Amino acid sequence: MLAVSNKKKIDASDLNSEMSDGKKTAASKTKSSSLIRNESWKYIQEYINVLVNNDENNNDKRIQVLQLDVANEKVRNLLKLDQPKQILDYYQNTILNLGMIVLRFSIEEKRKKLKDILLCLSYAWDYFYSITLHEIMAIFIPLGTSVFEVRDITLLAFRDLVLLKIGIEQVLENGQIISPHLRQMFLVLAGIHESKPASENYMRLEALVVKVIRPYIGEKGYYPPFEEVTNKNSSTRDSLKKKKERKKQTETPDGSTKVSQLTNESTKVSQLTNESTKVSQLTNESTKVSQLTNEFTLSMTISESTDEMSEYIGERNRRWLCRDEILDLESVK
Repeated sequence: MLAVSNKKKIDASDLNSEMSDGKKTAASKTKSSSLIRNESWKYIQEYINVLVNNDENNNDKRIQVLQLDVANEKVRNLLKLDQPKQILDYYQNTILNLGMIVLRFSIEEKRKKLKDILLCLSYAWDYFYSITLHEIMAIFIPLGTSVFEVRDITLLAFRDLVLLKIGIEQVLENGQIISPHLRQMFLVLAGIHESKPASENYMRLEALVVKVIRPYIGEKGYYPPFEEVTNKNSSTRDSLKKKKERKKQTETPDGSTKVSQLTNESTKVSQLTNESTKVSQLTNESTKVSQLTNEFTLSMTISESTDEMSEYIGERNRRWLCRDEILDLESVK
């Protein structure tokens, strides 16, 4: 019995020992995973910070740090621990935010030297879009098709954390001529839609785009060329100016009617009087015509009556002559 009891005690002790070892192993794995994750992201963060910092003095650091195969290996390590969606979220919310702050700081430093924010932004965009963006996408090649999401996320970060944070809205004017690089920047960024309906930052971008690119079709509809807008505005201004001038001519400071207006009214009255006189003259002429017509009718009537009387008298004289002849014959017999 004693032997059996001792054996059970030994078995329980072994079980406790195994469970303790399992916990230690799990804790060790968790610690190892956390260490691998932190080291991987730290390397990627440093890699991206060097990429976005387009500084002439940064070339030596680029040679030392930028090793694409090492960066790809770090992403593979992350894939063993996290899902691609988790990796993209961390990249967007942590790594990329810090990278864009570095890029914006670089632009501000150049602005102090060149005194032209549009020129500084043009240089920064050209380097970012032609080199930096592709190198960042290359880092995340192990993600497969999700690398295209990396592109859109990075461009949106450039829009929100660089373009809309450097005060360009106060600098850009309607119809302003910009460099081809900036024109490319506006059109590329306008092609990235993160939501429907459009976000507030997207509408801010569109307001900048239509200042320098026309014609353009955006979220608010069709924006006509600047020439059409200018001509329309000019026509409207001319119309309003003429209207004000006419109003100014017809009113004195105290609001009474001017002499010019009285003259115009007098002229109108005179014209009406002349028209009335003409009507009266026409009426008189019509009366004369009527009188002439009546006289002519009366004359015709009298003429006709005279002719009838002449015929009657002639007929009567002929009858009387015949009667006299008959009486003479009878008297002879």
